[in-house]
Amino acid sequence: MKYYSRAYATVALLMCGLLLIAITAFASPAGFVYLLGGFDDRKAFQFLQTADGDITLARPPDVQTGKGVVAAAITPSGSFFYTLNDAESTISEFHINGDGLLKPLRNKATASPKAYKLFISRDGRYFYELDTDGASIFSFKIGLDGQLRRLPFVTTTEKLPLNMTFDSTGRFAYVICGDGSDPQSGVNTIDEFRVNKNGSLSPLKPRIVDAGYWAGQIFASATEPYVYLPDRAGLTEYRVSVTGQLVDPISTPSGKSFSQVFGVFDEQLGCVVSTATQDDGGWGFPNELVVTKVTSGKTLEVGQMYAPDDTGTLEAGLNSERGENAAFASLVLDPKKHIVYAIDAQSFKIFRYRVNADATLTQLLPSGITGHAPQPPNEPHVFLPYAYFDAFSNYLFFVPKK
Repeated sequence: MKYYSRAYATVALLMCGLLLIAITAFASPAGFVYLLGGFDDRKAFQFLQTADGDITLARPPDVQTGKGVVAAAITPSGSFFYTLNDAESTISEFHINGDGLLKPLRNKATASPKAYKLFISRDGRYFYELDTDGASIFSFKIGLDGQLRRLPFVTTTEKLPLNMTFDSTGRFAYVICGDGSDPQSGVNTIDEFRVNKNGSLSPLKPRIVDAGYWAGQIFASATEPYVYLPDRAGLTEYRVSVTGQLVDPISTPSGKSFSQVFGVFDEQLGCVVSTATQDDGGWGFPNELVVTKVTSGKTLEVGQMYAPDDTGTLEAGLNSERGENAAFASLVLDPKKHIVYAIDAQSFKIFRYRVNADATLTQLLPSGITGHAPQPPNEPHVFLPYAYFDAFSNYLFFVPKK
């Protein structure tokens, strides 16, 4: 070392500095956000999350999926990502690298029966496809390498199954069905199942629970024995009994003439953030946000309600007019930073909101721009090139950094 020239030492220090910067840049993302492209695309977009919750497009900004991607799922470990490609009846399988980039597991996608939704068991061992038209659930085994193997189990549900969730123990599964016993009224039912060790689903007795009205999503606490259903009644909470049945429903209205559509649950703060829409007899994307406080599984209290406009700006309180051009197609939550990312289906923008302990939301500014479109006049969002429109499905996904 003593024989090195001063110039050589300077170069060495500079190289070390550059290496340190490179390592810092590589390790800097705090999490990763993924977005499915449109039905006619073959893309899943990948974003890097900064320490403050902002997101920027990764490099490369997207990966190729099969055609007609309509749904996706991520294993609880955050190791594997799957897309359901409706136009090809295939499933694309990806490994989530340490830098958040998606790497295909194989050259050829896995064959899939006709289905529209994907779900993964709590332990990450089993993969389920929900066939809305055929009222069936198909089962797969997830290998240690993330690759899927079709199992011979097909489970029948009530008509029009829309969504599925697992209780906190992973021993029971629940499917919200949109046809119910009265197809003309919009009444829902919940099908109840036991998750067996081989990945099959066995119906409980009784199997069916009468549920909400025009519901599209059902989700469960990850730590407590409770299941939540946003619907026209607001937010309904069910307790999971020791035998798996849903009992003791409690409902809290979200506000006059408004229906909650789908939501995310910040368990640490005890807040459910739901999208909502006016019950005026029309169809369209939910354009309101409602925060409901959940306390010890016994009390449900509506916090603040918001009517965002097409810039994502929060206007507290519900009034007689809709939020201007807001059209929420998906919500996803970072539970550590308490940040909700919401995609607007009309403008293709991702808005960011912080969930507060007092059951309110704070809009976060600014966010990055993807580079696929010119800079918009306001900056509370990421401008997106594509989005697939379905108010009852989530097309944004979040994974914390490993």
